[in-house]
Parts: sequence; structure tokens; C-alpha cells
Amino acid sequence: MSYELLEARELVIKAGLALVENGLIARTWGNISARISDTQFVITPSGRSYDSLIPEDIVIVNIKDCSYEGEIKPSGEVATHAVVYREKPEVNFVIHTHQVYASAISVMADDLEDIHTYNTSIDNNRQNYEQILSDTLPCAKYAICCSDALAKNVRNCIRKNPESKSLFLKSHGVLCMGADYDEAFLLSTTTEEVCENRYNYLASSFLETADRTVDTDFGESYRKDGYIFLTVDGKEASWPVGYAAKSKRSDVPRGLRGIAMLHDLIYQDVNVNYIKHVKTPFINTISKLGKGFKPYIDDQAQIIGTDIKNIKIRIFRNKLRRIRSIEKAITDHSAILVSSGGAICTGISEDDVAAAALVLEKGCMAAVIAHLIPAIKPLPRKTAAHMRDIYRDSYSKLKDYALTAATLKDIDEKVQGGPADTPDAMDSSHNPENQDQSDC
Repeated sequence: MSYELLEARELVIKAGLALVENGLIARTWGNISARISDTQFVITPSGRSYDSLIPEDIVIVNIKDCSYEGEIKPSGEVATHAVVYREKPEVNFVIHTHQVYASAISVMADDLEDIHTYNTSIDNNRQNYEQILSDTLPCAKYAICCSDALAKNVRNCIRKNPESKSLFLKSHGVLCMGADYDEAFLLSTTTEEVCENRYNYLASSFLETADRTVDTDFGESYRKDGYIFLTVDGKEASWPVGYAAKSKRSDVPRGLRGIAMLHDLIYQDVNVNYIKHVKTPFINTISKLGKGFKPYIDDQAQIIGTDIKNIKIRIFRNKLRRIRSIEKAITDHSAILVSSGGAICTGISEDDVAAAALVLEKGCMAAVIAHLIPAIKPLPRKTAAHMRDIYRDSYSKLKDYALTAATLKDIDEKVQGGPADTPDAMDSSHNPENQDQSDC
């Protein structure tokens, strides 16, 4: 049962808003599509927030070759959606998300079998996961997002597991394939419940003894009109950018001067307008281990950087110490872990800081799994760098700017020409450069 065009477009928008409301996607992440005929489907556009979409923004795509109608560019994962519609004629609605627990579990690169063992009672109603998902959540091999290689890996996974309605994309997220809107949405929420159960089972003993305390609050701030405005534990201060380095400056309260120097130092980067000390549970857990780590999931490589440092921030006699190590750790990164607990996240906007915090929390969840299972390795270094470059130089601009067709074509060429098209990048466990990387 394919949809009429207008209904399909409206359901795609409805699904996006519902997924955001349920915490399964954020910002422009993920993508949604609906079949409108045997030869076409509609899909969300690239880089647009779901609350800004109108039906005309949902792009019509040809299943056979992924060509599309109009000037609006479809989601970069269009080839993956097309594969689903070619391989599974019974599917009429597809949801791809980077939902938290599924993404964290995906780094294991294993099929999640015996789904019936996760059945649980919710509000006195038996939740039978096997009836919804089938008995296996398979995992497609890794390839860089938006690439033909990823679409190929999804195709192979579907052919190997024809009964499965949801599948992992290794180190990336999950793909849910429903007969209609309702089934696809149910698949997405149920997959997350199963993955949360699995995650808690794997990590429970470690998390029960993990240190999640935060010893020092480094506050949050923003820069506006040449001034920095800082809040730390209810106390406030403001000063001209660049002046906090003078520790005796009278308009910064004595107890805040070292922290003010930290924020002032970070604001030397012209691309930073907001700073926040984030203290969420998994960030706290990993930060207290005292080590940085390389990304295990795509999102972290894109938004945070090719690694994340763990630094000790020292403030002695109201002065910030170890300034060079802080500068080195934060350069070209949107976050640093703090050994006393939490992470310093930065961005051009408050939304950027929130995104960095969300992605880092998910990345730390994946790092917990890798800490428990040493065979799990980070993304290959070249792949992580490639992902970071594409996001920083191209995709991050889609949220705020209407790019020209020429620019979008250039982005596509970068994606398709990257290291993911090589065998090593498809499966990080076979990449020699990756074998000696630390776990977390």
C-alpha cells in the first residue's frame, strides 16, 4: 500500500516531529521516507530541521536511480532508503535515526538475537518484542554515512535477514522498515527499548561502581558585543573579551577569576560564542577515568572531532594553570573532558553546544561498552578525519544556509570519494591503523 503524495509528505513531517518529541532524533539528524508508487518515494530534505518543514519540502525520488524532482536536495541517505524500497516491496515507510541506545549498541557490530528474551511488562501489559521486530536485530557492516558503500552493506544485510524489520548501522544508528507509518514508528521506539535493556544488562555492574561525581563547576557563558557573560553556581560576572587574563581585574569576583580565565582562553577561537560545563551521567563516568578516547560513532567524529582529550584544569591562587595543554586540547574540537568530572562543550550557538553535549553523552555510552569489550575499536583515523572535514566544511552549513546546487554537488563528491569506499574503512576491525588505538 503506497501513499498518495500529499499524505506521504504530511506523514513524513509528522514522523519527524514525533521522533524529536520522543527523544529519538535531534536537530536535523536522521531521515524519513514514504513510498508513493512502485517507482517513487518521498524523503526529508538534507540539513533541515523538522519543525521548519512544509509538505512541498519533502523531495520526490525515483527508486531506480535516486534521481529527484525539484531544486531541494534529498537526504544524503537517499541511496539507503532506495535500497530498502527495491529489496522489500512490502515496506512503505522507512525511518533512520541516530537514537541513543541503538547507536551505542551498534558499535558491537553484532546481530542482537533472541529478542524474545527482552520481553518485559510495562503498565501490566506484556510487551512482546519478538512479534514487533522478529527474533533478530541484524547489524550492517560499517561504511561512511551517505555513501554508496553503506547502501550496499544495507542491501546485503537485508538479503541475509529477510524477516528483520529493523537493523543496526554499525557505529551509526538504526534503520526501521515498516509497512506503514504506524509500524515504522513502533519499530523505532521498540528497537530503542530493546537496546536500552541490552545496554543496561551489559553495563550495569560497571556503572554501579563508576565515579560520577563532579568536583568543580566551571559554569557556562556566552559572548556578545565584545563581552563575556559568565554564570557559575548562581554567581555572575562579565568582562571585555581578552581581559580576564589579568587576574586582578576588579569586575571579575575574586572566586571566579580562574574560571573566567578559562572561558576567556576558549573564546580566543572566533568560532565560539557559547561555552557550557556539561555534567551528564555518562560524560561524568568517562571523564572520571582520566583518559580521552577516539570516537566509536560517526556523530562524535563529525561534531566533536577525531578524538577528545581529557585534561586536568588547575586553578591556583585565582589563576588558571596548564594553559597550553588546554589550548592544545580544545583546538579544532567542540568539547574536552575534564578529569574532575564532566566536559567543556563549545559552539557558535546554544544549539551547537546542546548538540555537542548530546553527541558526547552518546559517544561516552559507546566508550563504556568499548571499555567493557576490548575487542571493540574506534573508527579508523582517516575515516574519522574525513567525517569531521565534511561536517565542518559542508553539512553543518545546511542547517542555516541555502547552499547552491554546485556546492551540494561538491559535498556529494567529497562523500563518495572518501576513504569509506575502501575495504578497510568498511569494517574498522580489519584496519591495521586501528589495531593499536586505546579503548577509552
